[in-house]
Amino acid sequence: MGHRVLLNMKRIPALLVSSLLVLLLGCATAYKPTPLSFRAPEAYPNHQRVFDTEIGAEPFFNPDQAKEKFGFDIIGAGVLPVQVVFDNQGDVPLHIVDGQTFLVGVGGTLWPILDSKTVQERTQKYAKTSEIFEKGSYGGLLGAAAGGLVGAAVGIMSNKSVLASAGKGAAAGVALGGLAGGIEGGVSRENSDRIQDDVAQKSLQYRTIQPGAISFGLLFFPSEAVQAHQLRLQIEEGKTKTRKILVLNF
Repeated sequence: MGHRVLLNMKRIPALLVSSLLVLLLGCATAYKPTPLSFRAPEAYPNHQRVFDTEIGAEPFFNPDQAKEKFGFDIIGAGVLPVQVVFDNQGDVPLHIVDGQTFLVGVGGTLWPILDSKTVQERTQKYAKTSEIFEKGSYGGLLGAAAGGLVGAAVGIMSNKSVLASAGKGAAAGVALGGLAGGIEGGVSRENSDRIQDDVAQKSLQYRTIQPGAISFGLLFFPSEAVQAHQLRLQIEEGKTKTRKILVLNF
């Protein structure tokens, strides 16, 4: 009986470490794309009509509002989303002329639409630096704290120095936390891919505005344009290639 109790006591640290790893991995969160809600163009105060199409736009200047919409701090990543809604009541497709569409900022500063590569680079950089490093550091700190408790428990059960055992446990906990942080980093890399897919699906930049349909999506600008007060939107009619410029005030 005594040997059986001793063996069970020896298993306790392993069980504690296993529990700790489960706890750390539970901190990893997967990115979940959120549906993009919108209003009819006429509901936006700046709505205008051109080519038999009602058009309205709304920027997401507020970081908290943008984060709620996208599930991550997109403005902190360097990307400012502007939602545009089209109700094409005509019979001709339309196109956004992305090279001639701008946000207008203080003093007439013009901010062009970010190309898809730049959006990808900015969001990927944010995912790799902000999310992975934060989670890795957090995992290491949590691992150190919990590892110290495990070490102390081992010291008590083995009648060894509690302080020395706690110190060794903390060191092991840092390694364990680093391991969990690395695994969470893998989750963050997967999140980065999901973010790219979500951003691409919501982008309106290269999409055709089909006739007889409501189209909605986002144009992505540099977050440096957060003080912009106008969207200068150029639209091309698909049949005659006629272009018109709309100025939508925010």
